[in-house]
Amino acid sequence: MRPLGSGVRSKWRFFWYVASEPGRVEAVRDAIIIGVRRLGALFLDRVMWSLIGLALALGVAAAAWRRSRSPGGFYDRAIYAMDSRAHQRYGWVSLAFAAYFAAAYALGLETAGIAGLALYALVAVFYATSFLRGASDE
Repeated sequence: MRPLGSGVRSKWRFFWYVASEPGRVEAVRDAIIIGVRRLGALFLDRVMWSLIGLALALGVAAAAWRRSRSPGGFYDRAIYAMDSRAHQRYGWVSLAFAAYFAAAYALGLETAGIAGLALYALVAVFYATSFLRGASDE
């Protein structure tokens, strides 16, 4: 075999020879197709954000229900005015978001899960910051 040298044509022939080995062209082409297209994406990739949102919403709803049953600490009552009805409202809002995430999961809607999670993250952060300060004094 001759050395390749610096000619473009010689290098192209070498690459063609390597790529045309039996079975290699199909494997390379299939790998490129899978890498670019990912065969329609996996179902779990599409609904991942809905599942995360559903778990977060149910977790916050459970925390709100638990906090609505307790009298609350000093920061809950005096500073943030978080009585049992406020915790119940956050719980109902969280359950509504959980139903939304469950519907987005059932329908396989990717963007609905992402948009809902972005909005619900604000609600969850507002709720968490309203009583977490008081959780240390109980």
